[in-house]
Amino acid sequence: MAATATVRVDPEVRDRINELAAARGVKASQLLGQLVRAAEEDQLLADMNEDFNALRQDPQARAAYDDELREWDAALLDGLGDEA
Repeated sequence: MAATATVRVDPEVRDRINELAAARGVKASQLLGQLVRAAEEDQLLADMNEDFNALRQDPQARAAYDDELREWDAALLDGLGDEA
């Protein structure tokens, strides 16, 4: 059996966790794992968006990125032209 730990939450939060877990048909611990994974994915996407926004603000970095994309597109050998 996997090791477990106790997390203290307000009774209202505990009840909401239990209700949501029941609605999804999973244990509260499984729900929390799902929610943490979703939060991690959301953070990853937010970080990526921030990085791409910074890239757009730097003309030299953007040009280098676009050049690299063109090189990779040429490596595809899928017979499709640049449609952008």
